[in-house]
Amino acid sequence: MDAASTKPTFVEVWVGGDDAYTLNLRDAVEGAFRSSPDFTLSIGKVPSELVVLIPTNVDWKKIHLRITVFYTVEFKTPDGRKLGSSTGSCREHALAKCAAQIVKEARIAARKIH
Repeated sequence: MDAASTKPTFVEVWVGGDDAYTLNLRDAVEGAFRSSPDFTLSIGKVPSELVVLIPTNVDWKKIHLRITVFYTVEFKTPDGRKLGSSTGSCREHALAKCAAQIVKEARIAARKIH
């Protein structure tokens, strides 16, 4: 492997929604990126290479007395070029499962940058 392929991708997580489920998903996604050796959260003056956008509030539905969250995320470059998208669902208390799937699909999107 060359050095470019092992260098972490700088990523930012943006949200267009502001409800509790959306913000909790954002927090879970940021945590998953922090734990991934493939990504570094872009903070401060470090420019991002990949933007993960949760464009609106997530949808949710009560199923068998439990809340299930349904999400859509978009993967973009900072200048707005679309690299892909992801949709999925998980229980409200298992947002780490959704976050892990988003990080997995972000790896595919990041390959389109490098």
